[in-house]
Amino acid sequence: MTKPFAPTVAQARVDDFRDRLARTRFPDPEVVNDWSQGLPIREAMQLRDDLLEHDFAACLARMKELGSDRTDIENIDIHFLHVPGPEDAVPLLLIHGWPGGIIEFFDVAQALSEHHTLVIPSLPGFGYSTAPRETGWGVERMADACAALMRRLGHERFIAQGGDWGAEIGSLVAQRHPDACLGAHINLVSARVPEAVRSNPTDAETAQMGRLRDWGRMEMGYYRQQASRPQTLGYALADSAIGQACWIAEKFHAWTDPSLGQPHGGVARARILDLICLYWFTNSATAASRLYWESGYSSGRTAIDAAVACSLYPHEINAPSRRWAESRYSRIVDWHVAERGGHFPAMEVPDDFVTDVRRGVEAILAAK
Repeated sequence: MTKPFAPTVAQARVDDFRDRLARTRFPDPEVVNDWSQGLPIREAMQLRDDLLEHDFAACLARMKELGSDRTDIENIDIHFLHVPGPEDAVPLLLIHGWPGGIIEFFDVAQALSEHHTLVIPSLPGFGYSTAPRETGWGVERMADACAALMRRLGHERFIAQGGDWGAEIGSLVAQRHPDACLGAHINLVSARVPEAVRSNPTDAETAQMGRLRDWGRMEMGYYRQQASRPQTLGYALADSAIGQACWIAEKFHAWTDPSLGQPHGGVARARILDLICLYWFTNSATAASRLYWESGYSSGRTAIDAAVACSLYPHEINAPSRRWAESRYSRIVDWHVAERGGHFPAMEVPDDFVTDVRRGVEAILAAK
């Protein structure tokens, strides 16, 4: 059974949030003129000022407008948006990642719903979905929960879409539930480097392997912390409003297309502020981090023989070649390299994203 759910935030919690921000004790300023030591103090101060003025109520109203519901799956209250589309069209399951949420899809929901009914869940432990109270909630179990949600809503045939963790979970939905999920469109392609690439790489593959090595040295601190000690990190993120804000904002700087605008690519400032507020007001930073503890060092290994359409954006974290990707994904039905965008294409380049999803869906349906 599903039931309408209208997310709210008590005024007392808003007042507490603003009070914490106003009393921020900032650290010593960085000693470089760039972001190489982390988010610069001038950016943190501006972020604090913007959050003091931000109205999260508009985001909550948007959730309600799109169709906000909840349902219990394996003792988890799953919060999801259910946006109606044409009755004869194959529904889309849109799956977010970290540090994202259902807010990622606000700017594409109307366009996508012209052709598909949309189901947009908050993953267990994220946003207004409750947190698991036991271990074992890795990407496989989350994929099963997403499939169960679609069945409960009466969607017997559907296509999954996702980036970041959503790409991994969406791929697993298609792999583990082929009777219902026709395939997945993904905008993050994760695959281990195969021996054929390692032993005889093209120039582009050599460059990508070098990029991944650099990424491992300079950008993976958040990943290792969340994969190893999410609870310890959680004390800081749950107690410090500016700490939670900077933890998220830094990733938007590092993972977006700088050609679309600084400091956070083409992502609207309000969307970043909304995501920060979503994590803060639901106190979900720790639970969300546990997905890295559950699956951080094992994801990207399961072979996928379901139909998969891939869209690669130039400023994405990982951009393997097609033969590299085919070492894991054996049925790639569409391979599209975009001209712009990064890790958050639904927010950075929403029009391009909608076009790419439609292209991927058509390829998946044609492959059936």
